[in-house]
Amino acid sequence: MSGARVVAAMVSVAIVGLPAVATAAPTPPKAAGGAPAPVVTAADAQTKAVATEALGKLPLRFETNVGQVDPQVRFTAKGAGYDLFLTGDKAVMSLTRTADPADASAAQATKVTASVGLALVGGNPKAAVKGMDRQAGVTNYILGNDPSKWHTQVPGYGRVVYQGVYPGISLVYHGASQGLEYDFDVAPGANPADIAWNVTGSDSVVIDAAGNLVIATPAGPLTEACPHLYQNVAGQQRTVSGGFVLRGGDRVGFDVGSYDRTKPLVIDPVVAYSTYLGGSFSEVPGGIAVDASGSAYVTGSTKSADYPTTPDAFQTTALTHPKPPRRRLRCLM
Repeated sequence: MSGARVVAAMVSVAIVGLPAVATAAPTPPKAAGGAPAPVVTAADAQTKAVATEALGKLPLRFETNVGQVDPQVRFTAKGAGYDLFLTGDKAVMSLTRTADPADASAAQATKVTASVGLALVGGNPKAAVKGMDRQAGVTNYILGNDPSKWHTQVPGYGRVVYQGVYPGISLVYHGASQGLEYDFDVAPGANPADIAWNVTGSDSVVIDAAGNLVIATPAGPLTEACPHLYQNVAGQQRTVSGGFVLRGGDRVGFDVGSYDRTKPLVIDPVVAYSTYLGGSFSEVPGGIAVDASGSAYVTGSTKSADYPTTPDAFQTTALTHPKPPRRRLRCLM
């Protein structure tokens, strides 16, 4: 290959206008001669923990697609363990989860991926789509040495609104702390029975005993808590009975009880796990529950030292052993 020149391509994603987060220098690969891999120091681990915590506190950011992804996509967002792509009539979640044998080292861990689509059935594919609640800063995508492939000054928003996905019904995507939520806003006189979507890329779709929608995927389950339906009447929120309903195959809709059809109705599925709750290594969930206030509870075990916990969790730090035992998880969110 005399005269050949190898150019290393690099993707640099910078959010301008937001506080900088320190990141550790990349770890060089293991030498060809079999030299030991560099040791990760306590300072490196602390830096990663700080960066992970800072990322988890950022609001979910919906970015306009200006060419950084497939042209069918209108908006995109990145959460913990997933990428979200919003098209004209579909939401696609690209999921990534670390999986490894029980006694594997970090070097042996493998990535399991899945792609789950939520496509509106009979919806308006030409619904007006607009980003709302402009967030501070912009994102710059710098790819390689060719400026024509760079995408700069990409704006971010806190919400994406689909106006008129069904007659008199709008769909709003939003989120916080890297988690995704969505609401259906039903105008007076509109029919919530029109709402339905097909789930693709799943192993199964079921409604559990608590009314939660559980979508099993090769990369692990996604669980949406039983939806909260309500109307605002005389300045007060009035709850409406209802929940998920399966309409054959992997088609999902809502069963809505009686309500005042002269006033707007909000259907809020309270997506407890539209993303994966986890750290940098592996987790094994044992159970999931959501209480009446929307608080989520998880039981299971983890081998991730940076697994997110709340201050009042039963155990907030991992034990340090050559092969750390799995620690039990309690109230984590």
